[in-house]
Amino acid sequence: MKSYIFAALSIIFIVFAAYQLGTSMVHAVPPRNIDCTAELQIYSEQGSFAGVWKLHAAGGRGFFRVSGRYSHHAQVGGNLNRTVFFDYTRHQNMLDIVSKRIIPAITDNAQASELAGLLPRFLYSAATSHSFEIYPQANGYIITGTVLPFTYCLQA
Repeated sequence: MKSYIFAALSIIFIVFAAYQLGTSMVHAVPPRNIDCTAELQIYSEQGSFAGVWKLHAAGGRGFFRVSGRYSHHAQVGGNLNRTVFFDYTRHQNMLDIVSKRIIPAITDNAQASELAGLLPRFLYSAATSHSFEIYPQANGYIITGTVLPFTYCLQA
C-alpha cells in the first residue's frame, strides 16, 4: 500500500515539475541587455535579401547593423550596409522600437523605394515604429514579427 502511495505521489510530483518547467520556458523574458547576430534570407514578391544583422539593445536604446545584398525580380539589386539607431520600450517579450538615426556606410547604395516591401521600414526610414517579439532559446533568441516572420539571433 505504501509503495502505491509513494508511486502516486512521485507521478504527481513529476507532472507538476514538468508543468512548471514548460510554463517557465514559455514565459521566459530575455535578459535586459541583448547582443546577438542573425543571418537573414528573405524572399518576397518584390525580390530577395541575403545578409547579416547585429542587434544590440540595452537601457531603452540600441542599434541594428545590417549588411547584405538585395535584388528585385528582373532588376539589378544593390548593397545594404548601414547602422540604424533606435529607442525602445519593453513589455515582457515585446520590443517596441522607433528608429532615430540611420547611418549608411560608403558601400550602401540602397534607396528607400528599392527596399519598400522587402525589408522592415525602420531599416530605411527614420522616426518609424516597429514591434517584434523576442524569446530566449539555447544560445540566442528567436525573433518574430510581421515583416520578418522568424529569425534566430545567436548571442554575441
